[in-house]
Amino acid sequence: GTASGVRITSNQSISDVINGRNGFYIFSRERPDDSTETDRIGIDGLFRCTDKLRPALQVLPDLCSDDPDGVFIAENDWPMFARTIVPKLTEAGIGFDIPQEVTEAVGTECRIEFYLDRDLYGITCEAVAKYGDFTFQLVPTAKELRGVINPDSRSRASQVKRDLSRESFAVQVVRQLCPTWSSIDVARVKEEDEQAILLMLTDGVQILKSVGQVFATVAFDGMMQPNPPSVKVGLSIDSNLVE
Repeated sequence: GTASGVRITSNQSISDVINGRNGFYIFSRERPDDSTETDRIGIDGLFRCTDKLRPALQVLPDLCSDDPDGVFIAENDWPMFARTIVPKLTEAGIGFDIPQEVTEAVGTECRIEFYLDRDLYGITCEAVAKYGDFTFQLVPTAKELRGVINPDSRSRASQVKRDLSRESFAVQVVRQLCPTWSSIDVARVKEEDEQAILLMLTDGVQILKSVGQVFATVAFDGMMQPNPPSVKVGLSIDSNLVE
C-alpha cells in the first residue's frame, strides 16, 4: 500500500494461551505454505510450553494471528518494536528474519558505560558508548582504552547509527563530576579536591547510574565502603560510683 513499514508473518497461528498450575499451554495451528511437499501434514492442537517461551507469551497471540497478511508495523513504530519486542522473542528462542535494510535504518540501541577507578592521584572516570558489538570511546576521545576511535569509512563501525545526543549528555555529566580531564586522558577528580570527591561518593555514582551502567574497581569501592568505627567501653569505680 501507500504506507511503509515492516510486515510480520508466522508459520503458526496461536488462538489462545492458557496458564496452568505446572506451566502454560497454547492452542496453535500450523499455516499452510507454498511447499511442494504434498505429503507434509501440519501439526495443530494444544501444546504445553517450557518456561523458555515465557518472555514472549504476551505478544505471541498478536504476532501469530489468523490474518493471512500478518501484522503490519509502521515505519515510525518499528524502532520501538525492535527495542522492546524483538529482544523478548530472541530470549524465547524464536527465530526472526529481519531484512538488512530495516536493520540499518533502525540502528542499535545506545548503551552508556562508565568505569571508575582510584589511584595515587585521585579518582578516574572513563566513558564508552556501546552499540551491539561496537564500542566507541567518549572519555577520553583521542586515546583508545576500551573502545574504538574514529572508525574509517570502510569499516563496519562507521555504518552504526549513533545516538549523538545521548553520547553528548553522558560526556557532559562526566565533565560536571570530574573537573580535570582532557581529550587524551581519562577524566579525573584530584586527591586534594575534597569537595569534588565527596560529591562523587555521595551523589556522583547515582547520577552516573541514571545515565548508564557503572563499573568500579576494588580500589574505588573501598572509598564507598569505609571501615566501621571502633568503639571501646570501659568501666571504673570512683567513690562507689560507676563511670
